[in-house]
Amino acid sequence: EMIRLSACITLVVLLLACRSVWAAPAKGDLPTGNKTDVTAALQALLDAKAKDGGGVVALPAGQFRLEGSLSIPSGVTLQGEWQGPHFSFTNQGTCLLAYGGRGQEEGAPLITLNTNSTLKGVTVFYPKQTFSDIQPYPWTIAGKGTHMNIIDVTLVNPYRGIEFSHSHAMHYIRNVYGCPLRTGVRIDGCYDIGRVENVHFNPNSWTRLDAPTAPKGPEK
Repeated sequence: EMIRLSACITLVVLLLACRSVWAAPAKGDLPTGNKTDVTAALQALLDAKAKDGGGVVALPAGQFRLEGSLSIPSGVTLQGEWQGPHFSFTNQGTCLLAYGGRGQEEGAPLITLNTNSTLKGVTVFYPKQTFSDIQPYPWTIAGKGTHMNIIDVTLVNPYRGIEFSHSHAMHYIRNVYGCPLRTGVRIDGCYDIGRVENVHFNPNSWTRLDAPTAPKGPEK
């Protein structure tokens, strides 16, 4: 009985420790909503996590405005609240609002993945993109290196979705939904086997969105 009790106590301590590590990166430090640009603050969290040896930067449910670009360092995961495939919502889960790069198709990607880095559990939405006046934007997600991972991500209305065309290896793309307006996924230069699983691009990812700029009525 003492052995069982000791094992249970150890398990509880480990679970609490894991929860503490998971929650630590966010702690409400980043303002939510579409008023404040959090690009620099979020990049600082990612860089600090990399300096600490890697790990998870966890974003809570809410909207996070990005006017610039992010680079997820090697060994770091940017993790939202979604734990599986999800439809387009801006008022549920973790939603990144992409404001930068309008009219700059060849500009810096919104998010760059590096070796052993991961983007997981988020929605990405371009609030200024409209059906009646479609504007070019840079790639939403691009990567270089080995083991770049995109999991459980919905790209509502990107102009260009995912680009892994630099020399790279063993990319992993799983459970990605959205409505790319020009290019969904571009993969080239892969010198070791990558994986693309369960990718669905459908106009409904944008037309059924709970946002005033989503195509309605005759625009559909």
